[in-house]
Amino acid sequence: MKTLKVNFAKALFQLGVVKSIGEGRRLIEAGAIDVDGETIRDGFLPPLRFRDGAILKVGKHNFYRLYLEAKAEKING
Repeated sequence: MKTLKVNFAKALFQLGVVKSIGEGRRLIEAGAIDVDGETIRDGFLPPLRFRDGAILKVGKHNFYRLYLEAKAEKING
């Protein structure tokens, strides 16, 4: 079974938390991204690692609440 992983730097960019994917990558490498107090050190993470309502800390002063949306769409008829 293949494990799904999310590019966390790209997700931060798509959420509007950082201005570029490169900035997100640099912040992850610097240890400046925390989710519920756990420092994110790997840029590719399984999406189910986080709970709905988790607190995302970017740098020292920027906090965000994460809301996870599960959605499935049937595509084969």
